[in-house]
Amino acid sequence: MRSTWQLNLEAFRFYRLKADKFVKFSLLIILGLQLLARIAPLGDRNFFPFTYALERLGRLSPEEVIGQLSPGNWLIIGLYTLSLLLASILSVIYMQVFVLEQTSYAAWGHKRPEDQELQESIQAFRMQIKVLRSLTQTLGKEWQGQRSADPSAMDSGYFWEEPIPVTSLDQDAGVREELPADQGWEREDPQQETALAYTVRRFGQTWPRQLLFLLILDLVYGSSVLLLGLPFYFYLSAYLFAPILFMQGLRFGPGMRQSYAETKGLKLFIISNYFMVNLVFLLAEGLISMIFQEASYGLGIWQSLLFALRFLVFARFAALMYLVIREARPEDDLAMSKL
Repeated sequence: MRSTWQLNLEAFRFYRLKADKFVKFSLLIILGLQLLARIAPLGDRNFFPFTYALERLGRLSPEEVIGQLSPGNWLIIGLYTLSLLLASILSVIYMQVFVLEQTSYAAWGHKRPEDQELQESIQAFRMQIKVLRSLTQTLGKEWQGQRSADPSAMDSGYFWEEPIPVTSLDQDAGVREELPADQGWEREDPQQETALAYTVRRFGQTWPRQLLFLLILDLVYGSSVLLLGLPFYFYLSAYLFAPILFMQGLRFGPGMRQSYAETKGLKLFIISNYFMVNLVFLLAEGLISMIFQEASYGLGIWQSLLFALRFLVFARFAALMYLVIREARPEDDLAMSKL
């Protein structure tokens, strides 16, 4: 049995992508925008009037508080927002490319030794997940039988009902959406289009739901500050697969519901592994803050680098969770290769 730390270690090997130029481009573009926002001599980084007015929000109107932001402040905010949005989009693309390289495109091209090792690890972890799911279902059925045997439990209104799994029949009943195909394009095999080109094309066809998903993610993250991050962790664990399901043709609502259903019983597994990966970045950020406490430029450079690495690492982590948890159904891979 392979331990979960091996799976988390694989998330940090974000550079192991056949589309290596895309990885380099993503790293450089995210890092560049972060450097512009943090250390470049642009805009106004003095937000003290705004923060001071924010503390007096009860005595000042929201318009007066926002009015404390100078044009230079808005420029810095815009750079941070742009870098965050672009990093999120590149992460979603990375996630899809990595999944395709390990599924529909796995049989094409040169197989590297590390790819074969990764496939073996994914298969091993998938077996562990199946055992965990089987154990969870068995315990649930036993508990359901005990509650059903007790009439008082039914009278009190507390009983467990086994969920109905999402099947391909549900998808055929109007759930899966046929996205517009290119004019005159008939794809016979994956060699006619690279995984990166396919993903970029599919993202262009599904960008409204992708951006809506990212917007909700940012809103949940912002609103979770006062709640110890619990809503964010739930959203992340429950709807981690949604961006890939969108690219496979599911609409926004069905895609979110199917992601929630397929992570049922495994959300704690996702969150625990997320904590293990995120702990590395938290320790690195704390160490860098101590070392470069008096060197603002050095601190800004390292923080920008960690920001870029974090998005690529978590994109690979999300893709690994998808490959391990979601059963690789042949009909799904076939549908992806023919879109």
